[in-house]
Formats: sequence, C-alpha cells, structure tokens
Amino acid sequence: MDIALKQARQAIFNLRQISLSFTTLQSVKHGIAIYNDACYCNKTQGTYEIDAETLQFKRTDPLEDPSIAKARQILSNHLPYQLQTAKIANPQQSMSVALGEGTTAVRIPISPIFTPLAERQVHPFNRQPTEQIRALLI
Repeated sequence: MDIALKQARQAIFNLRQISLSFTTLQSVKHGIAIYNDACYCNKTQGTYEIDAETLQFKRTDPLEDPSIAKARQILSNHLPYQLQTAKIANPQQSMSVALGEGTTAVRIPISPIFTPLAERQVHPFNRQPTEQIRALLI
C-alpha cells in the first residue's frame, strides 16, 4: 500500500473519531456552509476556499499555516485510546438530582430503590458470530 494512501486512511479514520457531528454528506455540506459564512461575516479569507456543493477545496495561501501542519501531524498518527469509566450509583443509598448545573441548583431527593435491578449489561468481547455475516449493497 502506498505510504500517502496509508496516512490518508489513518487521517480519515481519526477525523471520523473526533468529528462525530459530520457523519453524512449533508452534515459536511452544512459545516462547509457555516465555515464559508463565518469567513464572509468576518470579512476574512479562510485557509481554504471550499465549494459546499462539489466539496472541491483549494488553499488560499501557498504557505502552510502552522496549525494546519500540526493538525496534519496529529491526524497522520494513531490517536491515543481513552478508557471510559463510569461510576455506578448504589441504588440502595439516598440520591438526588440537580435541576441545573450551578451550585445553587435545586436538588430533588430520590429515595433508595430496594427493588432488584437487572445487572449492568456489558458487551462480550469474546463472542463469536453464530451465523454467516451478510452485507446488503444498496
């Protein structure tokens, strides 16, 4: 595999991981329209001219912006995995819910729950497919 293609593949994968808002063609076009509108409203020229319909883009300045060089470097390497942890509340202790984010937010108490609750579900990492996998091409 060509090195440039391998780096582009990693960059595309990384972009998908960090930009979950732009998962459809329409959302990408909307993001481009916002970018173009911000450049117009601020009477500035962005680093790229992007056509929201064709998605064609070209640099406006032949010298590379340092932030773009840094972004290119970040996107061409593997992103570090971030372990996600969540603390599970003990349902048999008193709890409360805050109606807002501030320290003065109203808090509503919740009584302990003594009804047996289902165990927390986790994805089985060692699960093997039981049937053949079929892909439908549309």
